[in-house]
Amino acid sequence: MERIELKITLDEKGQKINLDELSDSAAQSLIIFLTALKNITKLTSIDGEDYKIQIQTGSCVIATELPKAHYERIELGLDEVINQKSVNNELVASWRDIQKVIKENGLTYEVNFNTTPLIDKFKKQKVFRVKSSREDVEYSLQFYKGKLNAVGGVNPNFHLHTDKGAVKISCNEEEAIKVKKFLYLGIMVSAWMRNTDKSLEFCDMYIKDTTYDYFNEMNNKLIKANDDEQMKEVFYGMKELLDKGSYGFTAKFMRMFCHKGLYLGNLKTILIITKSFKENEKLKKNRQQIKEIYDSIIKPIV
Repeated sequence: MERIELKITLDEKGQKINLDELSDSAAQSLIIFLTALKNITKLTSIDGEDYKIQIQTGSCVIATELPKAHYERIELGLDEVINQKSVNNELVASWRDIQKVIKENGLTYEVNFNTTPLIDKFKKQKVFRVKSSREDVEYSLQFYKGKLNAVGGVNPNFHLHTDKGAVKISCNEEEAIKVKKFLYLGIMVSAWMRNTDKSLEFCDMYIKDTTYDYFNEMNNKLIKANDDEQMKEVFYGMKELLDKGSYGFTAKFMRMFCHKGLYLGNLKTILIITKSFKENEKLKKNRQQIKEIYDSIIKPIV
């Protein structure tokens, strides 16, 4: 089990805090910490995961002990809050309540994730704010069926003729060689579309209609969903595939999210659920790419 604790150590006069003899300000801090930590654990739980909030007797410590997966969701959620990248209003509000107490009322505090102290992250950071919803989402994923008419160029690309007209998709040399095998044949691909100029970057290719249909349908669900619903769709989609041991299919699922212009919550979800699979031969390349994208935007707190 992993441990998160919020601790009040000294009062305004520098005296040690005792739970049996709290000042008004210490009692108020205790109530805020208790409420906020309870909200945070509830907001990050999945399928009614069990958790307990503890108040240690003889001291002034609010703590929770959690399974590793739940702990990591809280940790990554705090990463986003500290970096002003979270779109979860309730989660940000709870962490901000804790931050406000730490910054303003003159007592001495500790915030510990296992044995790692994080108090400076609360003291020195700007007031935690909610990021405007999906303001960094610059791309969307599109799916195409069509005849491959041309491949090449100094800047590699290929051209499809689809029912909706001609489509030009940029790619790298390795991808161009892979696609060229299907010249003048029908192919099924996905591509990331830039929302501003509608330019396309190659994502993946699909050999079977059933595979294409599965990922196209999943993508359509994500387009229609809000942020929280998206993360749940990704979590349960990945979980189903991992439970079946369908690692090749899982890798193609992950490939949909190997781009810096997508919603970060989905990347975070994939990193959490695949953490124990990071050395899997079929998954580790895409997972590492997603991790590099996420870490380039969200600076880890630990």
